[in-house]
Amino acid sequence: GELCIRCPWHHYDIRLCDGAKPYQSMSFDPKTKKLMPSGWKYTKNTQRTHEAAIREGGIWVRLSNDSKFESDQFAYNDNAAKNVSAGDAGFRPDGKSLASSGTAPVGYKRSGE
Repeated sequence: GELCIRCPWHHYDIRLCDGAKPYQSMSFDPKTKKLMPSGWKYTKNTQRTHEAAIREGGIWVRLSNDSKFESDQFAYNDNAAKNVSAGDAGFRPDGKSLASSGTAPVGYKRSGE
């Protein structure tokens, strides 16, 4: 398997080496006319990753700014900042933001939108 971490709010995994998100791909089976699992694949440019090392009694982080990543939309998002500062209190038991109206949290967009 791949070394991943799980987002405590969204409950999805992120691969540590490149920030890719694993997902179960599906393919159409013409015999059964059903979608069938066809293996695990990974998204591209989902979460920005940074180089980190323990040195001189501290944690050193080299921020990356290459390319564009899906997660960049949250870096300067007011609602995301409010959710971070609210901690777990900023989310309902189903994991959705208390600031949301409708099905998606305000100021956020789903992958592919």
